[in-house]
Amino acid sequence: MRTTVIGGSGFIGRRLCEACLRRGDEVAALVKEPEVASELTERGISVVTADLSDRDAVRRACTDADRVINCAGALGRWSTSDRELEFVNATAPGLIVRCAADAGARRVVHISTAGVSGPLPDGVLADEDYPCRPVTAYQRTKLAGERIALEQHAATGIPLTIVRPTFVYGPGDMHKFALFRSVARRRFVLVDHGTSRLHPIYVADLIDGLLTASARASGDGDIYILGGPSPQTIREMAESIARSLAVSPPGASMPKSILYLAATAAETIGRIVGREPPITRSKVDLMSANFAYATDRARNQLGFRPIVEPTAGMGLTVDWYRRKGLL
Repeated sequence: MRTTVIGGSGFIGRRLCEACLRRGDEVAALVKEPEVASELTERGISVVTADLSDRDAVRRACTDADRVINCAGALGRWSTSDRELEFVNATAPGLIVRCAADAGARRVVHISTAGVSGPLPDGVLADEDYPCRPVTAYQRTKLAGERIALEQHAATGIPLTIVRPTFVYGPGDMHKFALFRSVARRRFVLVDHGTSRLHPIYVADLIDGLLTASARASGDGDIYILGGPSPQTIREMAESIARSLAVSPPGASMPKSILYLAATAAETIGRIVGREPPITRSKVDLMSANFAYATDRARNQLGFRPIVEPTAGMGLTVDWYRRKGLL
């Protein structure tokens, strides 16, 4: 089995490369950073170092692959420009599907996000057929990327599966580190008592889901939401992190309206001084809106069974941060 990982230097991509090596796959990866390329090469991975805009490089990485898994994505960070979001999340997926088809690859799995749904009404568990109403640039560009990838799937005939992970976390994830650090320092503030819901999925469960989808999905442009065992309220998630850290659970709560004003002011100051603020409106939105999903399709059609409960997963993540001297 030859597996090509597009975005092999990222949080998910690196762990996917490692999982494929453990399974005995021949692994190729497209990465942007030369320093990461040498590290992956030492692991026995065939590395192509290039930007996603280099079509020839993308084709080389995909040559004769049994499966191409696109892990590349631009996160909605403070420092991420709209231009980068548009290219990496919206334009590049179609380019990758086209290049994979041209290079003789047998199938593509594209990683999107469950967040393309946009914030959900209270009590709703959205499935793959729920109408998408993205509200952020990140959500909008990820949904656009799905549509462009599907267009290229239709044009080329290469099998394509789209996977929408929920709230991914685990060892190696620096994007979520600020959440763990704020709980550790007893600075985490609940929004409206932390009753909104997220749907955590531990990274190892996600990797298993990606490989399962690449083996069992039809490739007819099918879409699967991959989530953990169950959604959690923000309060429950913060309490799990606090238990792992052996600190008192967050108790302070503030209304969204007040935190939104504080975030607006912090963003203004951040632009003036050129530094990311400790609180942003997007973070307030994430911690106050409902993002909980139904995962029946992946369970019934693929046999996907996530096994890591949030309490255990948060503990493993805390252990990794501590070993790295971050907490």
